Amino acid sequence: MNNDNKHIINNKQKHLVDDLFTKADVAHAKSKNEIWNELVNKIDSSDRKINTTSNKSTRAFTLNLIYGIAATILLLTGLFSVLRYYNTTINSPSNQVIITTLPDGSTVTLASNSSISYYPLWWQFSRRVSLKGEAFFNVEKGKQFNITSSLGKTIVLGTSFNIFSRGDEYKVTCITGKVKVVSITKQQVILTPNYHAELTKNGEILVSKTKNINTITSWRDNMFSFRSVPLQVVINEIEYYYNIKITLNSNSNYSYTGFFSKQKSAEEVLKLLCKPFGITFIKKAEGNYEIIQ
Repeated sequence: MNNDNKHIINNKQKHLVDDLFTKADVAHAKSKNEIWNELVNKIDSSDRKINTTSNKSTRAFTLNLIYGIAATILLLTGLFSVLRYYNTTINSPSNQVIITTLPDGSTVTLASNSSISYYPLWWQFSRRVSLKGEAFFNVEKGKQFNITSSLGKTIVLGTSFNIFSRGDEYKVTCITGKVKVVSITKQQVILTPNYHAELTKNGEILVSKTKNINTITSWRDNMFSFRSVPLQVVINEIEYYYNIKITLNSNSNYSYTGFFSKQKSAEEVLKLLCKPFGITFIKKAEGNYEIIQ
């Protein structure tokens, strides 16, 4: 084969190769920089998606944790409120004396028209009783035991005592052990058996020795018992017990000494009361009486 023929063959092969690469070339080919930038953008986009998903998960977890803590706080607050402020009140109706037992086994004898209130679910943390009227307490040993009334507070240091808290009167008589009496002016005194404390309106405490404890606690046996007591005070007690109204239109300087059963009717009691003084009473209406000369 001569040189001219070889040259023709080489040219044909070159054209075939060029044509092959031309056909194999991808349309709209991108440069290396363009491809790299596109890859980086895709990676950044994936990172943003991952970060967004992660942030959403973190926020959701944080919110759930906050809601959980808030729910727990509300639950504990509600439980504390129930334990601390759930209140029980015991009332003794007219003409009746009732005995009730406190959570620690202490007993309270309530006089007619008297009441106590306390927090039974909080009792193991604070033995505290609020009293209106008259009551006899027999307290079990344990933590400090407080009885509060409008005019003063009695702190139990012993076992048994009598408290009278009605209107402007507040009287405490120690039967056994010791009790501390505190007035609204923070004056205080410790009573031992047979000693009696009476609080005045201005917060002073008057202490005396009781000659006859039975006179003070006779109401527990359904008895009225008075020893040189002003007639008006006796009338007040009868009014309170029978839930009636008595007007005294006679000498109010009388003092009364005597006792009678509370099982008698109000009119029978009034007859017994009036007889020693030569006075009488009239019934003006149901539950309304007037004592006259």
